Amino acid sequence: MRKFVSAIAFASTVALAAAVQAAPAKTLDLADGYKFELLGAGDTQARVGNPKVIFLNVAVTDEKIAADHKRLIEASDRMFESVLMGAAEKGYYKRATVNVRRPGTATFEDFLYVRGENEVWLRQAGKESWKVAQDPKTWVGPPSEKINVDKFGTFAVEAAIEIDPPAGFKRAAEIDFVTKTSLIDTQRKYQEIKALWARMDRKQMRTDGFDLIMFGNFTTPQLGRFHARRGFYVRIPRQADGEWPALPDSAPDNRELLISKAEKPTDELVQQIAYSFTFSGPLETLRLTDFMMPAFKRGTPVEPSKVGFGYSAPSITLEPAKLLNFNALAPKVD
Repeated sequence: MRKFVSAIAFASTVALAAAVQAAPAKTLDLADGYKFELLGAGDTQARVGNPKVIFLNVAVTDEKIAADHKRLIEASDRMFESVLMGAAEKGYYKRATVNVRRPGTATFEDFLYVRGENEVWLRQAGKESWKVAQDPKTWVGPPSEKINVDKFGTFAVEAAIEIDPPAGFKRAAEIDFVTKTSLIDTQRKYQEIKALWARMDRKQMRTDGFDLIMFGNFTTPQLGRFHARRGFYVRIPRQADGEWPALPDSAPDNRELLISKAEKPTDELVQQIAYSFTFSGPLETLRLTDFMMPAFKRGTPVEPSKVGFGYSAPSITLEPAKLLNFNALAPKVD
């Protein structure tokens, strides 16, 4: 049994308290009955033999989950996947802990996650026998569809899914694919996205009511549930009753975002965590806040007319994604 006291990461938890007080308290709903209340967040400083750890303290609103070990593990996994992993990556942590409060007590069930050299985080075994370690051998990657695109070679399409539309949109889709092009080669990655987009039936997608498409172009296939892989993203919005916009000839070449190892300060990461719980709009909007677009501010609707670019997207998980028929979407692909 592990008990967390307010002395841990005092400055960070104070910052979190201020953030929570600045907006109405709100639970975070991650579907299937998994709703969470934010209690605290921060980090423990690194010491000899003990690397720094970022942590998140939450309570589940359904106390029955706490009595079901399998569901409790899934609750922790969803919270890590949706909120804590993104913060841990931005702070260059290699260890992270989700602490779920035991009902009616001031103690927590703790779940530790460790980042591997392959960028995949794994849940570790706990002291209790039911806190089993995540077995990487059980991971089954998403089936990919290999397609050949003229002048660019083979693309492996991992996902073509309908996602929850963010603020300002009615229907949205995400298409993720893998190519051999290095992520550093931003312009080539962008041209690959343009080539795939050019071959899609955009008229039909407009007829079907889609007004936002997000492409993710990766170099590495997804290797695990908690794979913190980076990709090059392009979000293509369409104005209401309008046509799809023409894409720029080139993308912003901001490779410093890829090369830089400057870690985000803990108080900024804590603010990010708090924002996930207090944000009043559709959570899918949070995935677009890091995109490079002019005149875009957090907490305001996305300007529908602007094409956006990014190198990572927070992995907030909501309802199970609705699969789209990629062959129907892209009948022009050879």
